[in-house]
Amino acid sequence: MQVERDEVERPLVAQLKAMGWTHRPGREIGTLDVETPLLADLLESALRRINTRPLDGVSWMGASDVDRAITALARVPLGEGVVKANLAATGLLLSGLVLSKPSAGHGGASATVQYIEWHPDRLGLNDFTVIDQLRVRNRAGKDSVLDVVLFVNGIPLVAVECKSPDLAEPVREAVLDLRHYAGNSVKEEGARARPGEGPTRPAGVPELFRTVQLLVAATGETAHLGTVTSGPEHFHSWRSVEPEDSGTLRRELLTAGLVPDADGPAPAALGEQQKLVGVVLRPVALLNIVRHYVIELPIVTDSGATLTVKAVARHQQYRAAEKAVRRLLDGRARSGPMTEDERGGVIWHTQGSGKSLTMTFLVRRVHAHPRLSEFTVVVVTDRTQLQTQLTEALETSGSDVVTADTRTELEGLLRAGGRRVVFGMIQKYGVGLTFSGDADQDEDGRDLAEEYAEAERTRAGTRAEVAPPVPNFPECNTSPAILVLVDEAHRSHTSVLHAALRKAVPNAAKIGFTGTPITTGREEDTRRIFGRGDSPRGFLDEYRMEDAEHDEVVVRIRYEGRTGEGEVKDGTSLDRRFDDLVRDRTPEEKAALLKRWPTGSDVAESEPMVAAKAEDMLEHWVTTVLPGGFKAQVAAVSRKAAVEYHQCSAGGPRPAPGGTGRLRPRVGRRHSA
Repeated sequence: MQVERDEVERPLVAQLKAMGWTHRPGREIGTLDVETPLLADLLESALRRINTRPLDGVSWMGASDVDRAITALARVPLGEGVVKANLAATGLLLSGLVLSKPSAGHGGASATVQYIEWHPDRLGLNDFTVIDQLRVRNRAGKDSVLDVVLFVNGIPLVAVECKSPDLAEPVREAVLDLRHYAGNSVKEEGARARPGEGPTRPAGVPELFRTVQLLVAATGETAHLGTVTSGPEHFHSWRSVEPEDSGTLRRELLTAGLVPDADGPAPAALGEQQKLVGVVLRPVALLNIVRHYVIELPIVTDSGATLTVKAVARHQQYRAAEKAVRRLLDGRARSGPMTEDERGGVIWHTQGSGKSLTMTFLVRRVHAHPRLSEFTVVVVTDRTQLQTQLTEALETSGSDVVTADTRTELEGLLRAGGRRVVFGMIQKYGVGLTFSGDADQDEDGRDLAEEYAEAERTRAGTRAEVAPPVPNFPECNTSPAILVLVDEAHRSHTSVLHAALRKAVPNAAKIGFTGTPITTGREEDTRRIFGRGDSPRGFLDEYRMEDAEHDEVVVRIRYEGRTGEGEVKDGTSLDRRFDDLVRDRTPEEKAALLKRWPTGSDVAESEPMVAAKAEDMLEHWVTTVLPGGFKAQVAAVSRKAAVEYHQCSAGGPRPAPGGTGRLRPRVGRRHSA
């Protein structure tokens, strides 16, 4: 216990104090009454400060109004469990309490009571108090002592459990204790009492956790973040300092006596606990995260039931969304045909990093910001799964979400503008994506749509693939209050679609998302479309595979090169047949045909080659990969080849009736085919 206090809890509280939190030791507070687990004196003062008449700034809340507001928050029913109670209390915190028949000082038939001041210009009206060793007595008369609790306006918003880094699994132990405190225990396999400690876990006080938005498991060396529904596997560390300034963070740590003097040796790297506290628990940032980066998510359980959980952004999601918002606020909008919009960029986050949630957090942040709240957000995607995920998440955030199923609908929605999220599903617009109006031009006066179409034909190379059709929208809306989010911005549809959107919404800001390496030939095009970021590689934000592996959001991929031998039988006869086919062609045409066909892809897609490789992969997977506890992923040269591999793995060149022995795409050891 002493190690936890000295190495984890006290440094954490000292850092909070240096950031502006008011510290009140638990012994001064006494035992908190579970019937009203709030700091009522602080809450009453905050309610009167925040809820004022707009004309003269005078508080309108009388004693009766204050009592009703506090009672409504403290009495959110727990009958259906702490999770539902937490969701209901969160609604009160974010949207306020509608109070009928307020005191005469208000002058209206009803009023909305705000518990927290969320407006960026009035955040100083809030009170930020941290209490360590907080004692709370539950209904059974048993006391629980929580290590650290952060109160905003007397309302508990963050609970921190500290564990010694010397424990075998300190983060897991902290998470299990937090969940038990919350009355929402995690089922532990083989759980038993710890020697000399009585019950396995401390007494639960779910009443306190009605309003708690964030749970922190701290060990001094690291700290992991979660919510009341997060299991140990869902808590995550915080490795980013951005968007905060590292210099400011170090000065605060110096003030708290947690780092050596700046005149000494080179500063040591900031620890993960210091980063989480310095970014997430900073007073202004905490309110930003609670309001915009903690969302309700419906998930489908193994039994098929739908369950609502609370998810909090990971460090890369918060960092990227905040960078995007700052770019929207500070960047220069397009001012004419020959200028570029400086409000966009490319967010390069590897697969598995949660790009769809990053989009959700960004939209929620945009629509809640006073200067961006009326933006029309257009989400361009060709994945119905992403559309479903985003729609469900955004509906809980209050944004009007619509899908343009036809070109006409999309044009109409773009013309209407306004505060909404519009999904543009590329595959729903058909092959003949041609609209009235002239194509836009680039800075050199060249036809933009045709230029991108030509680029696609060039990239198709020797295979002479047909370039995507060029959609030519009419001009729909010239407002700069439009944000276009493009999913999988590296794909070939991006440049062609950009030609359409550039004409339809010429002054819109554009942000692209990708998790796939952008080929060298397309990097400059992608930056040209979306804008150049501040990173050395020109991206707005980057989260690479090595970052995801470090955060354990993906498992490490092992590559093992295996070659497939192939030979051409009777090459002389094949050459003779080719000569017969091209005997009437000119030398130039013959040379062009030799470059065009057959290609390496044609060979890789051939049935004998696919069958031989599939047999080798299956044998290798059964004898080597599977016994090692790995899974396998087949990376094929094309969709056609992927289908051929699927058929071969199911029992032969054609699909085997009822066959189930197939290679499934999983993260693990990879074969390139």
